[in-house]
Amino acid sequence: MHVLRVLALAAIVMAAFPLRADASDIRQGSQVIIGPNDTIDDDLYAFATTVTISGTVNGDVIAAGKDQHLPAALVIGGPPVVAYA
Repeated sequence: MHVLRVLALAAIVMAAFPLRADASDIRQGSQVIIGPNDTIDDDLYAFATTVTISGTVNGDVIAAGKDQHLPAALVIGGPPVVAYA
């Protein structure tokens, strides 16, 4: 019975004070294109053969693919992390 009370108390505390969940934008496919007028307000994870980012990302950028183009990208979260396949 004591264990049930502790578990119930833990469930109440967790429900009353939820932890913050970080959001991210995950995009994949043969092409991922963030146009010059596009704004991403999350971290961006892009996995594609061709990744083109010329818009604004208010977060971090992780990109993996064969061809990556960041001609005029504005990344607020820090420098992009890019992996070539």
